[in-house]
Amino acid sequence: MRRVLHFTQQSKAIAHAQSVLGALAQSKQTIDIPVKSKFVTWQDVKTWKDANYVAPHQGPAFDMVRQILSEKPRTFHEIIDVGLELHANKLAQIQPGSEAAEAAQRAVTQSRALSKKKRPENDTTPRIPEGHPFISANFLKRRILSTLLSQELVFKKAVRPVAGTVRADQLTPDERSAKGSAFHWFLRLPPTTIKKTDPLGQWSIPAQWKRLSLGEFPGNVLEEHREVVSAQRKLEKERRLRRGTQKRTEEEIWHWDGRQPELTTRKQRFHLSARRQKTRTRFELKRLRERLRFDLARPEKERARAAEEAKAKAAEARAARRAEGTPAAI
Repeated sequence: MRRVLHFTQQSKAIAHAQSVLGALAQSKQTIDIPVKSKFVTWQDVKTWKDANYVAPHQGPAFDMVRQILSEKPRTFHEIIDVGLELHANKLAQIQPGSEAAEAAQRAVTQSRALSKKKRPENDTTPRIPEGHPFISANFLKRRILSTLLSQELVFKKAVRPVAGTVRADQLTPDERSAKGSAFHWFLRLPPTTIKKTDPLGQWSIPAQWKRLSLGEFPGNVLEEHREVVSAQRKLEKERRLRRGTQKRTEEEIWHWDGRQPELTTRKQRFHLSARRQKTRTRFELKRLRERLRFDLARPEKERARAAEEAKAKAAEARAARRAEGTPAAI
């Protein structure tokens, strides 16, 4: 059943899709959705978004985040600082002395001052300069890192500062206890405990990075990745069930093809009294034994019944031949 949008919902959905795509493409032009019928569904909006999707410089940002986290885990602000330094060094090599290179170097200095809380309060200069792959801190957090997190290419974990490190030495004991742990972003490595024949073992993480780097729509990559992860989870669950390390739920038992119809589960006995619930297992096992005994004796009874039917048919045939006056077969 397709979900049909109301007229007001249609306008909101179309406006939302246009705003999202306009922000992604960084374009002020309005894109019209071709509406062929009176009703528009969410699937129509999604199809239109997929067809008109334009990647807003996400490929270089993905590559830069991968390069930064491949060295060591870092916090969000450390990712910004290192990204600014990489961008400034790249511009210094390509365009030495240019205005863009000087702006990138100033951004590095201002970012360091901001991290050390020495930046003036009235300074409204953006932290990330124009032309940087990160575009802005909000874009890095909401688009780049969230996309990589949903793709399971990175993960974040709270890490407490270790004594002896530069970050821990800059804090007093009171500040260290008050500040506590900080979230660090880690680069997820390919799994080593999964067989190569498994669905997740056949999935290539470098190829996934490459597809995002080339500007492919992240939703398509995410959908394929979720299908692979779902197939891997089902396979691992079947292995645990065969090993006996995991038991089936009552709902799974109800839909199990090999389930004995005489046996019930705990949820199916809620309507019984406490006394009947205790004796229900013995009663069901008794009925199961009787049915199995009957099933074992059924072939012998069927053979005896078939022999009796054959004898009866032969007697009827002899009686019919006698009535016609033909000699009976010896």
